[in-house]
Amino acid sequence: MEKKEAVRRIVKESFGYSDALMKKMFDPLYDDSDAMLLEKGGQPVSTLVMRHYDLLFHGQTAGMSYISSCATRRASRGNGFMSELVTESLHESRRRGDMLTALVPTRDWLYFFFDHLGFSTVFYNDRQRFTSLHTFGAGEDYQPVENPLADEVFEAFHRMEMHRGCAVLHSAADFRLSVENAADEPGKAFVAVADGSRRVAAMAWASLSADGELLTVTDLLGIDRPAMRGAMHELRRRFPDVAVQIMAVPGDTHRRLYACGMARIVNVAQCLEIVAAANPELCMSMRISDRIIIDNSHYYVIENGSLYLADERTDRPDFDITAEVLCRIVFSSPAIGSIIGFPSVRPSFFM
Repeated sequence: MEKKEAVRRIVKESFGYSDALMKKMFDPLYDDSDAMLLEKGGQPVSTLVMRHYDLLFHGQTAGMSYISSCATRRASRGNGFMSELVTESLHESRRRGDMLTALVPTRDWLYFFFDHLGFSTVFYNDRQRFTSLHTFGAGEDYQPVENPLADEVFEAFHRMEMHRGCAVLHSAADFRLSVENAADEPGKAFVAVADGSRRVAAMAWASLSADGELLTVTDLLGIDRPAMRGAMHELRRRFPDVAVQIMAVPGDTHRRLYACGMARIVNVAQCLEIVAAANPELCMSMRISDRIIIDNSHYYVIENGSLYLADERTDRPDFDITAEVLCRIVFSSPAIGSIIGFPSVRPSFFM
């Protein structure tokens, strides 16, 4: 059996996807080099897909693997096969040159499962809610873009992602597939609006709940707040008289944040080198222990914009922590990072 067919069968069985949905959501992005397959007794039992993305991090791009389609055959569950496969995927991600591995748990209990494998909850959204009467302004300054798949729309999208500071960057193929899926599926929508100069100024993805009472905006980007209100006004025109929930990027306001994804640093040295280069004034020492990726376990010193290892040192470092705790520090809010003197940044991964 070919690798793709084995992976496809396990995913289809585990998630109950129809052939039509597999052809639409799974097949277009599948690549043998991204898929991992665990076999026992000569039979495939577990699989996952690990796609590459670039992460904008302190002004540089670092490699990131995104894990999805984690699935185990029903008859093989309860034997620790997925834990074994995810652990191997972390080592594979490091071998590929990645700094980070990320995933989005589809059930609340999965946060606890991945926590045991060293993942930390670092992706959050700010859920902003509006009543069915909210108009989001008049919207006369912005007009919907006629062709959302035009090159200039993706180019605008890419510029907006780059302005998010710490963000997972999407390719043109990712963008096109997401826009096409939003256009094809009932209750889903993608809107892009342009200003008076015909410049693409904002865009949004949204999905209507099964009962037709709540519109959830899963991603909203724009050159400024008026432009984003213009995109929301267009969504309101398409979906009148429903409550709206915007899954916004966490900001500086004191709102309640909701977990929407996890990450694990697979190459601590690469992470700290980028932080050191971007913050030459930073001076601190860290002893990091990693129970899964032993090569991460070192005594690190950040000084004068550089990172070096000092395993021979026996003095107490500024921080003696695990790789999981480091991940929470690195990807925390800047306000929290300032308390301990670390240049923390919130990551975003939407669309």
